[in-house]
Amino acid sequence: MQRNLDAPVGARESAKDLDMLLKSVELVRRQGATCLLDMHNYARRNDAAGKPQVVGSPDTPVAALVEFWRQLGARFNGDANVWLGLMNEPHDIAATEWAAIAQQCVSELRSAKISNKLLVPGTAWTGAHSWVSSGNAKAFDSFVDPANNFAFEVHQYFDKDSSGRVGLCVPGSAAAR
Repeated sequence: MQRNLDAPVGARESAKDLDMLLKSVELVRRQGATCLLDMHNYARRNDAAGKPQVVGSPDTPVAALVEFWRQLGARFNGDANVWLGLMNEPHDIAATEWAAIAQQCVSELRSAKISNKLLVPGTAWTGAHSWVSSGNAKAFDSFVDPANNFAFEVHQYFDKDSSGRVGLCVPGSAAAR
């Protein structure tokens, strides 16, 4: 949707990507289903050299994440069947740092009048089993969505180490840690 960090979403080099997304969302809408648009890069973006930079770093500022969602969100603003997932499985970021990033993103999107439901992940791959032990529960204790239209997004895999790498479900594997 945005090949270059400072480019407009759907700029010439990514116009086809945006067009495919718009068509896909329209197909989902016609089915009466809810569509979740989700940033699927684990809170990283490759710099010019191809090296992943964590959101919040000088090369990938939080403002860039906010601006991406502001632009894309404006295209679907007010559509109750289009939800915006701020990030898929952020990791290797302190829970307090990630909670501040998520709070800034949500606050600025609401200031821009983006009203869609927002899915807010924790860090540590946003595991449900580790929400407390990762520090997410404490870090998000004072989180506020001015529109009160959000959900915390958690993921849970049911294999022995909650990684999703093994195709065998283990009873009790989802127990909180």
